[in-house]
Amino acid sequence: MEKLSYKTHKELPLRYPRGWSQRLALVLAALLTAGVFVAAFHDFVLSHQAFAASIKENAHTKGTSNPQEQSGEQVSLATHKDMTPLANTLSGETVSSSTVLVKYCSEFVAAKNPNNLSGKTSTDLTFDDAWFTEDGRIYNHGLARCLAVLCAVCNSESQRFNGMQDAEPYAENTLHAMGFQGVTTSSYELRSHALDQLGDLVTGNIYEAAYTLAYKQMTDSAGQTSMVVFVGIRGSYGAEWLSNLNLYGEGIGKDHFGFSEAKDGVAQALADYLARLDKAENLRILLTGHSRGGAIANLLAAELLEANVVNPKDLFAYTFASPASTRSTTTKDELYQGIFNLINPSDIVPKVPLPSWGFSRYGKDIYLPSVYDNNFETYASEAQHILLHNTGFEAKDNTESLQRLTNVGDELAAHFPDFHSIFSPSKLVEAVQNFVGIDIESLIQSHYPDSYIAWLQAVPANALTTKSER
Repeated sequence: MEKLSYKTHKELPLRYPRGWSQRLALVLAALLTAGVFVAAFHDFVLSHQAFAASIKENAHTKGTSNPQEQSGEQVSLATHKDMTPLANTLSGETVSSSTVLVKYCSEFVAAKNPNNLSGKTSTDLTFDDAWFTEDGRIYNHGLARCLAVLCAVCNSESQRFNGMQDAEPYAENTLHAMGFQGVTTSSYELRSHALDQLGDLVTGNIYEAAYTLAYKQMTDSAGQTSMVVFVGIRGSYGAEWLSNLNLYGEGIGKDHFGFSEAKDGVAQALADYLARLDKAENLRILLTGHSRGGAIANLLAAELLEANVVNPKDLFAYTFASPASTRSTTTKDELYQGIFNLINPSDIVPKVPLPSWGFSRYGKDIYLPSVYDNNFETYASEAQHILLHNTGFEAKDNTESLQRLTNVGDELAAHFPDFHSIFSPSKLVEAVQNFVGIDIESLIQSHYPDSYIAWLQAVPANALTTKSER
């Protein structure tokens, strides 16, 4: 196994926009990708609301909004054939060899319930060691469901380090219940507190990411031992969202500059982690992330394959709501076909940076049902039921807004066929006019990890497509 050698986080140079033309380009790009800005800024506000709540007396509510936790009653998931219904349990308590009930912090709950600013809630997570005896290049719907939850869990770990009262070691609890060891979340420590975020804004030190690492040794029925190493990358948080807008850095590179710089830090941490493990024979890598974390995971997955760190069949890479991460022209090559990018068609974030600018993602884009699908109402009803079960709230039901959000990528491409066209005042005016009237609540909800969790738990694998309906 080839050992990776990368710059460490501390050695990464700080990048500042040079010249007013590039600064103006960043500002215009921010206006153009309004959905990314709104969703990321919303996450930023929620994280700091939670921090503010934690330092006010009696501001934090210990209960959750999850009706299952409030009543102690079992909510049946019997309609999901590959999920096991389970009774109310404590966070991380193992119910069977493969199913646990885990707690995480939901932005959706935090936005809906002013008495639960941490957004603490819970959902079911099913995990099967047998998945890792299979070929990672074949899409596994059960694994996708599992990793959508783990993305929410890894995002929640921030609250342990940002001063929130009653915060829990969400990632540690969940991964230990799944049989993982060596759980490492130290990267959150200086990247989660409000004061750290303020310092990063002042210094420009925004090109980093928080991540969770863990490993699990497994022995199959034939007595063969293998090791699964988990990498879960946090989505946009605080000052980090500014790096989402830096597409090119100081030059024109193939990868999104902000995501690529963060990827380098995670890659080095992973290389160091693997080096500390006793010869990791039969290595499998389980890699995931939501939003910015998904884009970083996408680039890291491609790099692990290119560097021959892991056999393509032994890489299990699933991203959720990932923006386009690269301008490479080889993203759909056979080498990357085991990277799966789960996309909600009404989520604006995966639509940018625009394909007309040359951006895409490594691997296969897999789409949840679109508002234009014939069976959408049936699937949406089931997803609403599961979202209510997981969070205690339903998403806003606005078909017209979902249609507009689904179409917005095509509309932006028509206005801005290339990056330089954002400098046209008339095109900017036209684009802004198109955005007027878009329902912001629907826009944000389409991007939440909760939405991806509910949809994946609601629909069978054959409801997904590799091509968007719009």
